[in-house]
Parts: sequence; C-alpha cells; structure tokens
Amino acid sequence: MATEVVSGTVYDDSNKAVSGAAVTCKNLNTETVVATTTSNSSGKFSFTVTVGGDYLFTATKDGETLATSLDNEGGVTTKSGLQY
Repeated sequence: MATEVVSGTVYDDSNKAVSGAAVTCKNLNTETVVATTTSNSSGKFSFTVTVGGDYLFTATKDGETLATSLDNEGGVTTKSGLQY
C-alpha cells in the first residue's frame, strides 16, 4: 500500500502555534487510532498514513480539544486550530 506524509501546525484561538499538543490520527474506515504524536516547539506535527484513507486528526492540550480536521482521500477540511 502506498503511503503519504500528512503534516501541519496546531494553533490556538489567537492564532499562535501550540507546542506540546497531543495530536491523534484516527482511520475513519476502521474506526481505529493509527498514530499519536506531540506537536513540537513550533506547533508542527506529521504522520505517515495510507493513501486513499479517511482520517480524522484531533489536537488536544491540557484536556481541551483545540481542533479537529478531516482528511478525506486527499481533500482536507480544516476547522480552526490545525493547518496543513
């Protein structure tokens, strides 16, 4: 199976990069979390995923959900807080 790297940045409500946010990648086809990472000091994160899947990315910090984003077979729909 072919893979691709999906990377982005976590932002807070004031549009500042958030370091130390937990970012999860959930495969919506299988309903499983396939990877979890932490944003770096610049708020950046990345995952390697299977091409053609539907994924939900969620960023949280201190128990608060900062953002969610849906990557739907290459088309990314982003709500505030995550940028690709």
